[in-house]
Amino acid sequence: MRRNLPIIIALMLLLIIVTLPNTHGIKSNPTTNLRTKSQHSEKLQPTTLQKVEITITRDTTSQTFTGTINQGYDSQKHAFTITSDVVKIEIYLHMPSGTDFDLSVWNPEGRRTGGWTSTDKTVRTDIPNSQYSGYSADPEWVIIDPVTTTGTWYTGCYAYSGSGDYEIKIILYYGGGYKDDIDSVLSNVEYFSDAYAADIYHFAYLVKQYISDSSIQSAAQAVMDAIVAAIIYESHGSDHPNAHGLHVYIPKSSSNYNTAYTGSGLDFVADTYWDEFLSAYYSA
Repeated sequence: MRRNLPIIIALMLLLIIVTLPNTHGIKSNPTTNLRTKSQHSEKLQPTTLQKVEITITRDTTSQTFTGTINQGYDSQKHAFTITSDVVKIEIYLHMPSGTDFDLSVWNPEGRRTGGWTSTDKTVRTDIPNSQYSGYSADPEWVIIDPVTTTGTWYTGCYAYSGSGDYEIKIILYYGGGYKDDIDSVLSNVEYFSDAYAADIYHFAYLVKQYISDSSIQSAAQAVMDAIVAAIIYESHGSDHPNAHGLHVYIPKSSSNYNTAYTGSGLDFVADTYWDEFLSAYYSA
């Protein structure tokens, strides 16, 4: 299975004219309507929006191993190949109801991550950058992110309690898309005190710097040009050297993203693809 999700990013979120008598601009968050110029002005119509597709998620492939195992024994070791373009591995063990099987994964160096085996009754996370769900989970899982070793890997399970059929599913994530580039953008963009809002102009500027696709670069430049034309007045201090007068809701951390933003009813959310971009980015 391959999932290559083109996400329509609102590099055109812009074009809300605001009057800014003081510092950074209008902050976009789930309780702020960005399309208000002032208390006395009518709602402004946004200019024509340009749709630009940025692939956020990576390609994936999956494979499944099945077998039967008896209590107290190990399953066979199932081999799978990791190439240099694999950046993340997810492995899931499904077992019959009422049984307790332990998942294990071995890298080419022989390091293991997982629960018990018949010869090593110890939970291990010896593979670099690996996590294990614990032997009480159902399904059990092992995640390696990022992957640092290529070659032949193995996976299998141990029947601690009960016997029956098992299924081990492996999902491999490949490099590609612009997720890492957007990560870099958010690591360097001009954030304000609470790290929930970033400067739109600076965001577009960094997108243009980090992403080499010419259509995306053109859209980013159009955002910058439109903001320059839209902002009536802006000033900022040395604490925010890259402030340009308008910023938008884009939390620095996915843990701070409020999923209610999508259903907030804001005109900005309804009229642009910004919420779709955020949702895709934080779930990638």
